[in-house]
Amino acid sequence: MKLRDLRDKNRPVSTNIKEFTREFYQTPEWKNFREESRVRTRADHEEIIFDVYEASKNDPEDLIEFLTDEKRYPLSEMSLEQGIIKRAQVLDHIKPVRTGGAKTKHSNVQWLTIEEHKEKTITEMKSERE
Repeated sequence: MKLRDLRDKNRPVSTNIKEFTREFYQTPEWKNFREESRVRTRADHEEIIFDVYEASKNDPEDLIEFLTDEKRYPLSEMSLEQGIIKRAQVLDHIKPVRTGGAKTKHSNVQWLTIEEHKEKTITEMKSERE
């Protein structure tokens, strides 16, 4: 289902988006994919974490937080590109599903912090309105 299928002229767009995300992101398909991605990406990050840490001279607390994280989240891929160690919590679609992005393709997802995800979503929503 695409966002355009949920459009109702009597409801604000924000309600439609919430309905769309509630429907898709609560499915077993998405939850299983998210968990598989978390495990897979975390393993990749564990292999590079010390190189990233040494190259960037991050705060040792960031490294310790990553290594001792009980939920074993991966690192933010946006932060990693800048050489910064930040624990990710949100699996984000690079191209949003509501605009035709693949739902469960590893090439269309990235792990972000909550703040990075909010900022990215706001930017996307603004450009979709233009």
